[in-house]
Amino acid sequence: MAHLAVFGILGVLTRYLLQKLFGPRVANLTSNHSILYLDLPSNMIGSFLMGWFGVEFKKDISHVSEHLAIGIMTGYLGSLTTFSGWNQKMLELSASGHWVICALGFIIGLSLVVVSITFGVETAKGFRWLLNRLNIASLVNGISKVNYKVNSYHRQMTAMVIFLVILGILWGVSGAFVKAKFKHGGSAAE
Repeated sequence: MAHLAVFGILGVLTRYLLQKLFGPRVANLTSNHSILYLDLPSNMIGSFLMGWFGVEFKKDISHVSEHLAIGIMTGYLGSLTTFSGWNQKMLELSASGHWVICALGFIIGLSLVVVSITFGVETAKGFRWLLNRLNIASLVNGISKVNYKVNSYHRQMTAMVIFLVILGILWGVSGAFVKAKFKHGGSAAE
């Protein structure tokens, strides 16, 4: 199951890109010193996707592969959402005397995550209804008659090789990011 590490790395990269996109340098919506903390967009998007893949479509994904379901739910979505990072930032704010920002950050953070997962479940139900309404569900059900399960040695090896290649590419991209970040050195710990 080591090849499923691809999902975790993709989740971390997605979280990193969302921090950069919504952070102080680009959109300037989030920061480490405000109610809208840096990880809020990734927690909201991850919770929304949990509504889709962790609640509404989990059974469908599990029909293809239990490992794929674990990779998406635990690997990708678990790495995308970072509730421990959020708790840490809120505790740092409270320790530095910003109690009001900390309390509001907890309330707003929890509320937005609950709304996001509920919105994800409801939109996934709407998407499933739309598929049924357009009679695309019969095509989807017809596809389920074709065996897409990863239950043979050949299929498992093929999936593992594909994911290991993706993992190698992601390590290369991560190494390039690290090299660019620390190109000029520095004495501060990162």
